[in-house]
Amino acid sequence: MVVGFLLAPVMVHRLGDAGYGVWTFSLQISSLLIVMDLGVRSSVGRFLTYHHTRGEKEQINAVLSVAFAALGGLGALCVAASLFISIFLPHIVKVQPAMLHDARWTVLLVSWTVAVSLPGSIFAGAIASLSRYDILNFRYVLHGLIRALLTWLVLVHGGGIVAISIVWLLTAVVAIFCDVLIATKLYRGFELRFDLRKYKSVARSLLSFSFYVFLLSISVRLVLWSDNIVIAVILGPAAVTFYAIGGNLIDVARGTLSSMTTVYVPLATSYQAKGDSLALRQLFVRGSRVGLLILLPVVIAFLIVGKEFIRLWMGPQYVMVAGTVLILLAIPVLFAPLQMTSNQLLYGVNRHQAYAYIAVCEAAINLGLSIILARTIGVVGVAWGTMIPAVIIEGLIVPSYTASVLKQPVLPLYWRAWIGPVALSLPYATWLFVSHRIGWPITWPGFVLTIATGLLIYALTTWFLTLSEGERQTVVVRFKQVIPVPARSVV
Repeated sequence: MVVGFLLAPVMVHRLGDAGYGVWTFSLQISSLLIVMDLGVRSSVGRFLTYHHTRGEKEQINAVLSVAFAALGGLGALCVAASLFISIFLPHIVKVQPAMLHDARWTVLLVSWTVAVSLPGSIFAGAIASLSRYDILNFRYVLHGLIRALLTWLVLVHGGGIVAISIVWLLTAVVAIFCDVLIATKLYRGFELRFDLRKYKSVARSLLSFSFYVFLLSISVRLVLWSDNIVIAVILGPAAVTFYAIGGNLIDVARGTLSSMTTVYVPLATSYQAKGDSLALRQLFVRGSRVGLLILLPVVIAFLIVGKEFIRLWMGPQYVMVAGTVLILLAIPVLFAPLQMTSNQLLYGVNRHQAYAYIAVCEAAINLGLSIILARTIGVVGVAWGTMIPAVIIEGLIVPSYTASVLKQPVLPLYWRAWIGPVALSLPYATWLFVSHRIGWPITWPGFVLTIATGLLIYALTTWFLTLSEGERQTVVVRFKQVIPVPARSVV
């Protein structure tokens, strides 16, 4: 969040609206190319967790071998697709002739980053399968900081989008190398073999599971990333900047939540293996509730003082469009904890097949509405096209389906995981609204004071009214584990 906050204004003002629009468009292309993994990348972790729990070393090698071979081949296809896109780029998006050369190279380099990341990602999946998120997240943070620092250095020394693309490619290669070393040490070595006849049954099981993961992945990519492509094609790259400013803030919020809920997959897999249905239902309620409690102050701030933040952060010329986009996209994020927890639990218990088709329907509706509304009301219309199906499907249909799978009563689920936390956040929301009406957030000191005071109100309300006694004790215990309190000496 800090890196995005500091780096985004530098990129927008150094590259200009058109340059930043091309960069954002290239990232969207790369995100869509990532789904060329056919769901294999996201499926590896679950299979490794299962076989590692059972001590099946040969099966672990089989899963890694099949996944590496499949993703290596798909990475080669990704390179071919990037060449095709770069050649026909002027026919896909309206790029200024002076920027066409850089735009083509940017698409190629960013796509090559995806190509090497596809087979390399299985080693990050191996680390995650052991729930070593401490190591994995440290590596992610270090990679993000180094990449951001190098990007900033390139920009301040006059570099453009091609130089930034090279930085991203090189740092991705180094990160993959680190993942290989870490995973090899944790698993005490791997044996990658490419005898597909020997691993035929493993390949069949992995690909059968990953097909529905693929449908989910491509649907999520279409929902989250196709908006910028629609805008670039219909309205031009410069218009992408106005959408991306608000959209990037939403992506940070969703990404934070996604990082949290990822740990639910091995938990759900373990509970299913033990036949503990009660634990699965409790994980659904508590996981959704905790995610909402953490995300809620951010979403409410987006809704009430989001435009003031964009004015201070990016400049007044972006307030009307980017601010409206932020508000519209923030509404479905209120339901994201329910949706993402559902997603991870359905993965974990291998009941994600029907959810995959639901996600495809959401993506299709989103894309259709975005195209129609972009032609009629512009950039803001694309945000409407994303918000409407997301509220209905992510907020109602997906949680209800997951509840039916887990035999969880729906009304108690919504009351404990959503309605209660939202209702008890009203003091925080009221404070932000009053501060907004008074005009405090129009300067950085006033904005910081408003948010800091609001977060204090939210923390006190959550601690004394929202959390149960058992949950408060758990927080205290975890806090003491992270920051040990020295024992008092007895004289």
